Amino acid sequence: LMPVSFLGKWYGILNLFGGLANISAPILGGFIWSTIGPSYIFFFIIGLEISKLLILWLAVPETLR
Repeated sequence: LMPVSFLGKWYGILNLFGGLANISAPILGGFIWSTIGPSYIFFFIIGLEISKLLILWLAVPETLR
C-alpha cells in the first residue's frame, strides 16, 4: 500500500508517534490511576484499541479483488 519512495518518511512518522506514545502513556496512566482508579486504565486501553481498529477498518482499502 505504500510506495517504496515513501518508506523512509513512513518509518519516521511511525517512530515519531511511537515515541510520543512512550512519553505520554505513563503520564496519562498515572493521572487516570490517581483520579478515577486503577481498573479504568484497562478500560481506556480497550477503548483506544477498538477505536484504532475501527479507523483502520474504515480507512485502509481492501486489496483482495
